[in-house]
Amino acid sequence: MENKKTLTAEEKIARIEMAPKEVQTMVAKAFLRDDIDDEDVQYMFNEDRLDLLVEDGEVENVYTENE
Repeated sequence: MENKKTLTAEEKIARIEMAPKEVQTMVAKAFLRDDIDDEDVQYMFNEDRLDLLVEDGEVENVYTENE
């Protein structure tokens, strides 16, 4: 069984409100889905280029196959 991090309602609301107005509804719907970890929702809507997201020359692999 997977150990998914679940945010509180207040944390989810804060993250939804931080999103641009035009995607807030989509972000809220993503938090309601059971197949998306709450901590992974931010990656779905991040529009920054990959080179801006890279820290220390490495790309974090948030999705691994065959977990």
